[in-house]
Amino acid sequence: MSASLQQALDDYLAIRRQLGYQLKSSGRLLAGFVRFAEQTGARTITTELAVAWARQPQGVAPIRWSQRLGMVRGFACYLATIDPDTEIPPADLLRARQQRVAPYIYSPGEIEALMNAAGDLWPPVRAATMRTAIGLLAASGMRIGEMLALNDADLDIEAGVITATGKWGKQRQVPLHPTTVQALCAYQQSPDQSRSIEGFTAEDLTHAAAGELLTGSGRPARDPDQSGQGSSSASPSTIGGSLSSRT
Repeated sequence: MSASLQQALDDYLAIRRQLGYQLKSSGRLLAGFVRFAEQTGARTITTELAVAWARQPQGVAPIRWSQRLGMVRGFACYLATIDPDTEIPPADLLRARQQRVAPYIYSPGEIEALMNAAGDLWPPVRAATMRTAIGLLAASGMRIGEMLALNDADLDIEAGVITATGKWGKQRQVPLHPTTVQALCAYQQSPDQSRSIEGFTAEDLTHAAAGELLTGSGRPARDPDQSGQGSSSASPSTIGGSLSSRT
């Protein structure tokens, strides 16, 4: 019955989350699947029911249907351990390929043009923040979510590294070129109301991952379930805090 399906879903999500999965989007969508099952009077998961729900959105790419069916398949695998009448949708049903967009490689001249354009923004703190953010992404190859989560304490000036926090709260150390460290120090030390970044040019950025500007590892953004990266609690005096509170 729908009540048992809902209880099973709650248990399934609780187990997965204990294993470290956030399942924000999946949890919401699977709750919608359970409501759909309730409306049809279904007592358990069937392949026909799962496909009908997966194909509800119209005018979307085939990968969207495949992803929705995959969410139900995972739930069905769990449910089959406690309900033998459960049908697990075949893995080759509604199969689709993810169409990935080829990353654009920015030249040093284009990076410098972006930074110069950012310097014209108003108010000055926004200009300094965006200029520093673009430079940091280009010089370090950090992911945007990692940069948004930065706090002042994440910069180790002596070692010349940033401790970046990514999805699932995982941390990694990102080495920085000395000119990048100097620019970040200048950003940290300047007053909030009129931060000024001097001498941070595209020539300083060619030492690292300048070609990966705004794309991190060159891959497109992942599903929201896997993110959870941006931090709204970052201090406004940091790059992450300034971007989230002033742009």
